[in-house]
Amino acid sequence: MIYSTITPLFLQTNGIDQNKVTETEKRELLLSLYERWITEAIAVVTEFCQQPLIAATREVWFTSADSDGSALEKILPFTFPVTATLSTRAQVQDSWTTVSTDYYRIASRDKNYYLEFWNFTGGYQYRLNCTVGYTESTIPTPLQKIIIDMASWVYKESGIGKGILGVNSLGVSGGVGSSTTTYANMPERFKQALAPYRIPS
Repeated sequence: MIYSTITPLFLQTNGIDQNKVTETEKRELLLSLYERWITEAIAVVTEFCQQPLIAATREVWFTSADSDGSALEKILPFTFPVTATLSTRAQVQDSWTTVSTDYYRIASRDKNYYLEFWNFTGGYQYRLNCTVGYTESTIPTPLQKIIIDMASWVYKESGIGKGILGVNSLGVSGGVGSSTTTYANMPERFKQALAPYRIPS
């Protein structure tokens, strides 16, 4: 079982009793299919919200003002949890130097995340190495419910083996194993539920 928290909730929501499937191979194939739908739901949430739902790394770069300053606040393009380390350098050719956490912190207010930074050097480049998103077990209940609702929608309304929102296009391009998938339009009810988490384009 890939999703030790979400999969049991999906099975419970849909009244699925895996123990009733006596053939081990068939039971495993069905579980794999259910978890594929959950994986696709997570991917759609990530794409729609424009940030990783399951924790992944991201970088934010910026250059400080020309003059030194005692305080700086920068809104970060995430509404999912963020942890980060900050580095700085004077010129592009210089090596990055880690900034002490005595001089910055990540703060959360009104579903937004901010870098609060003091004692910065004017004209320097800064790089914030972020881990954004949740572990599977810490996804909040409202987002868990959206994922389960998406996967359940497929379970109830789509044919076995089809993609979560129907695949608009599937293409393979350059290089071994390189592919792109475009999903059909997301039903409006899911868009509305995810709207508070979406990063504006």
